[in-house]
Amino acid sequence: MSGSEHDFVFCQCGADNPYDATHCWLCERELPGVRSSPPATESPAAPQAAGTVPSSSRGVSNAQATTGQFTAASVALWGALAIVGLGVLLIAPGLWILLSIVAMPALVRTAMVVSHRSRQGGPVPAQRKVLLFLGSLGTSVVVLIVVLVASVGSFCAVCLGAGTEKAIPIAILASVAVTGGVVFALWKWIRHRWKRDVSAG
Repeated sequence: MSGSEHDFVFCQCGADNPYDATHCWLCERELPGVRSSPPATESPAAPQAAGTVPSSSRGVSNAQATTGQFTAASVALWGALAIVGLGVLLIAPGLWILLSIVAMPALVRTAMVVSHRSRQGGPVPAQRKVLLFLGSLGTSVVVLIVVLVASVGSFCAVCLGAGTEKAIPIAILASVAVTGGVVFALWKWIRHRWKRDVSAG
């Protein structure tokens, strides 16, 4: 048979008949095994290189690794903070509130940095997570000290200028200007550290 057997049905007399014919056009015999439609030719699938993992499997594996990494980091940080907080609570209950105020922003920021870098495919080692948390904790302490100093300075400036009516507006404007400058400087510094920690290798 030739390569046209997909389009014709051959009769015993040797005549070529269309694939949907029921009887031979030459000898009028009934054609056995008549096909109602031409067979669909299937293109062979491209061979896959040995050891190659499909892209969908790689995506699922990366997503699972990212989720597991982020979960492990969060659990480790929460566990360490809980242990330290419990020890401080037992030794000095009053310091526990201050520790919570200082450590909570650092913990949240560290978890956000780890999550962001994990989504970008960058692994974050355990020691790097500890350094991120300690750096964020130091930043929280610095911000708290600066805010307290600015608040006390503004309060003292207003109190010192309360003796004369003309000095009160000047003291208020000076306090607002200093506070605004401090807030802007802190914001720029925090943004710089965020970009550095997120893009760091």
